[in-house]
Amino acid sequence: NGVGGNIVIEANEIDFLGGSQSVSSAGGKLTLRSTSLGLGYEVGDPPYSDPQRLNLSSRDLMALVDGFGQIVIGHVQGGHAVSGAAEVRIGSHTASTAPLFWDNLAVYGGSIVVADMPCSGEGMFRKTPDAISEWSPSHVELCTVRQKRIAHDIWPSIAEGGVMIYSTCTYNRSENEENVNYIVEELSAEIMEFDFPKNLGIMEVEPGKYRMMPHLTQGEGFFFSILRKTHRERLNLGKTARVKPSKHLPDFLGNEFLGYELQDGLMVVRNGKWADYFFNLPALLPGIKQTGVNAGQWNKNQWKVHPEFDLLAKKTVTYPTENLGLIESLQYYKREFLSIRSNNKGVVGMRWNNLSLGTANAVNNGYNNLWPMPWRIIQTQIQAASLLKETV
Repeated sequence: NGVGGNIVIEANEIDFLGGSQSVSSAGGKLTLRSTSLGLGYEVGDPPYSDPQRLNLSSRDLMALVDGFGQIVIGHVQGGHAVSGAAEVRIGSHTASTAPLFWDNLAVYGGSIVVADMPCSGEGMFRKTPDAISEWSPSHVELCTVRQKRIAHDIWPSIAEGGVMIYSTCTYNRSENEENVNYIVEELSAEIMEFDFPKNLGIMEVEPGKYRMMPHLTQGEGFFFSILRKTHRERLNLGKTARVKPSKHLPDFLGNEFLGYELQDGLMVVRNGKWADYFFNLPALLPGIKQTGVNAGQWNKNQWKVHPEFDLLAKKTVTYPTENLGLIESLQYYKREFLSIRSNNKGVVGMRWNNLSLGTANAVNNGYNNLWPMPWRIIQTQIQAASLLKETV
């Protein structure tokens, strides 16, 4: 408890374990920042979180009591992010009763990537019937106002030249085109126009405003627009590859995938409309760390399947599998050695309730864990029963 004073917490991992409403300071300022300047931030559980960042989860944020004069995230000097500051990714709750922050918030980073806006979900009606019963004109109005507020809250934190990808999974103009127009007018944003290959089925309904419709693209209804703080330019997604596709793929991949080789393994993408463009994405968008899924690599005359490939929903499994219990599954994700006797040899797929968990390498007295070190669960107090149930 800051008792009206300021609180500064500096660490590369911050966890509030005191429970909800356990950190407070009446009118004081709370500063949360990493020890390492170049370490990225994940705030509020954005999609595809990276464990190699400072993670301020929604559970951590629930520990903050309403009443701080200001909450500052990141390294700041002179009202701007310190030179060399890394990316900040921000998630958001969909429920209006569960905001991420109650108090004045300032976020400072080298670039800000905002998670998908909470919306009325009209684009999900086909996939999620419950979304139909949750829809109403008042809910559309509520989402429209909420989206504007989120845009206003994060815009001051975006550095010059930084971008905000505004997206929703809904159809109405109020939450889409009209809100983008509002951001352009109120925040002096500039719309970036992008030339997409016609065969992808992406519709440009207005300059720089795009829709993806279920009957034209692979997926549900989606809208997006790319907004930037500085000058306007139009990008082109070409086919000039930064890396060359691999000519030799393992037999089990068949003709379903294309691949390119990296030091850490064979990266594969499914054949289809996007296949010609995947390999050029790192050159066009330097912030992308990886395109495709790591299928593994040859090791001592056998194919060592990477856990990423085993997590694919649709795949051909040519290796044996091992069913794990609840506690063993958690041990696997902590990257511990699994003391399980079996007759399996080589790479084995780990399973829990018929769900793919990843891969391990069978040895005489158990399994050497192949789960990537950066992905492991490091909080020792987590218990298996708190994460999963025995039946699904």
